[in-house]
Amino acid sequence: MKLKMNNSKKDFQNFQITKEMARLLGYLIGDGTCTDCGLTKNNIQITVAQKEVEDDIKMICQKLFGELPKVTIDKRTKSTKSMRIHNAKARAFLHYAGLGWWKSGEKEVPWSILCSPKDIVANFLKALFECDGGPTKNGYTIEYTSKSEKLAKTIQTILLNFGIISKVIARYNKKYNRFYHHLYIDGQKDKKIFIKEIGFISDYKQEKLRHWMGNVK
Repeated sequence: MKLKMNNSKKDFQNFQITKEMARLLGYLIGDGTCTDCGLTKNNIQITVAQKEVEDDIKMICQKLFGELPKVTIDKRTKSTKSMRIHNAKARAFLHYAGLGWWKSGEKEVPWSILCSPKDIVANFLKALFECDGGPTKNGYTIEYTSKSEKLAKTIQTILLNFGIISKVIARYNKKYNRFYHHLYIDGQKDKKIFIKEIGFISDYKQEKLRHWMGNVK
């Protein structure tokens, strides 16, 4: 999907909503920094924990922007990394494509994803679920969690386009003193469609689902 611009001040002719761009949007909404504050306004910054995700983001940034992100290890956790590119034009395009400068509870699905073909949407969901979703401990339910009610319910609607039925439940978190919105995919048919058409990035989550598939009669 190539976007037609109506703003001559911004030259986005080299940017398109490809599968790679869709995954980048998914990563940014899931584990990215989208706030508009000072020097971070033009940053493309994502927190990662899985090697497969780190490698995918490196490939995406090299392909789309011609540069690799700067990677720093989180000194607090030691197990996560921050990946960052400072690129004003790229961030401006992402904003045009629907990635706002949101707080976590305000996040929503970009309009460019809602208008995209199914394979593009699947890549967006793959990255988004990799960040904030996954199989539950027993492997029998796929769960996605967000502070944003609008984001969770829009994802629920998008999944229906794949033939996947899900439910969204708001649960109060005493630790953070707020509600979180949990999306659950429980039906066997629905989980099989998810695995086949969307899936995950990391081997860990994919293998857990494959194990579940092997135990389903």
